[in-house]
Amino acid sequence: MLPSKIEKILHNKIKLDLSDCKLITTKSGDIWLIDIKTNQWYLQFSKGNVLYYYIDYFSLILPIFSIDKKDYHLILRELAYELLETNKEKNKWKKIGKITPLSSKLESLVESVINEKI
Repeated sequence: MLPSKIEKILHNKIKLDLSDCKLITTKSGDIWLIDIKTNQWYLQFSKGNVLYYYIDYFSLILPIFSIDKKDYHLILRELAYELLETNKEKNKWKKIGKITPLSSKLESLVESVINEKI
């Protein structure tokens, strides 16, 4: 595991990178973290308790901090709690089950999510 100072720097770096992102909850209950200006998604928490992450972004950031691929899921779970937790959804994040990378940009799906936002 990372030393706490390094982990804090990592979390701050990712939060800064994703500071323009918006949380969007779809009518189906999925929650997305999307940069609306670029239509780029970073995290998606599905109703089935699966956390999907955009591997092209995270595979560039995490190795900078000497994080092994085996530790990605632990770091991503912690980041999801920090980035995606809201008072309304607080208990929902405790249910994160499977964590799965996706390499696709999912442009058309992201556009649909943005247009459907509540």
